[in-house]
Amino acid sequence: MAPKHSGQGMQTVIANRFRLSEECFTPSFGEARLGYDVVQEQRVCVWLVPFRRRHLASHFMREVLSHAQMARECVPCVRAVGIDERTRVCYVAMDVISGRPLSEMPPTTIAEVARTGIAIMACVAGLHGIGQVHGRLCPSNVLHSVGGMQLFGLDLHGIQLVSEVNAYDRGYLSQEQLAGKEPGASCDWHAVAKCIQWLVGRVPPEANAIAVLQLESEVSNVLASDPRSRAEKMAAVRGRLEALNHDA
Repeated sequence: MAPKHSGQGMQTVIANRFRLSEECFTPSFGEARLGYDVVQEQRVCVWLVPFRRRHLASHFMREVLSHAQMARECVPCVRAVGIDERTRVCYVAMDVISGRPLSEMPPTTIAEVARTGIAIMACVAGLHGIGQVHGRLCPSNVLHSVGGMQLFGLDLHGIQLVSEVNAYDRGYLSQEQLAGKEPGASCDWHAVAKCIQWLVGRVPPEANAIAVLQLESEVSNVLASDPRSRAEKMAAVRGRLEALNHDA
């Protein structure tokens, strides 16, 4: 993705290892900067999350290391995690993400909506297949990358590492998450349905308006359903998406 100018006139060094430069994109919380790893001598993207208490930072790193085991085709490869005591931030160094968040480049046709929705569902199913849950899925955490669709952002399982949760993300959280419960796979399917609803709302009306209305109806069924039946109802959504992609 084309880097954004951070507005900072000097480089910052994290953990005596990562020389940070401009902002590369805006994650759901914290900030993401391009940088150079002087140890491995390669460019990286460094996600920085401020913390207030040391034990919460350690908990955050354990979560990151757990998620780092996820399938490489779904999430950027994590190179290093740690705590920089000088700046009081947790850092996650990843492969440079060559793409743009879905929130910055929404589809313009219903065929693109169908292909994007199918790709997001495949990524989420892949995570669930290896026992992982995303927990914070939203358009800013879905990236169009060179290798295809990738997911970004980590669920903190309720830990208050930062001062506030981005309200943009809260709109994609399930009712059980908003009630403080641990996120499960059904929460991800709720977020996927919300993402598809967001996608559909950003394309102009087209000739296949009836098919789009049917898709919107299936998505509404997921959002209104019991958590235990969301995955089953998402199968109908996928069927609609595949039909729209086939008819395009």
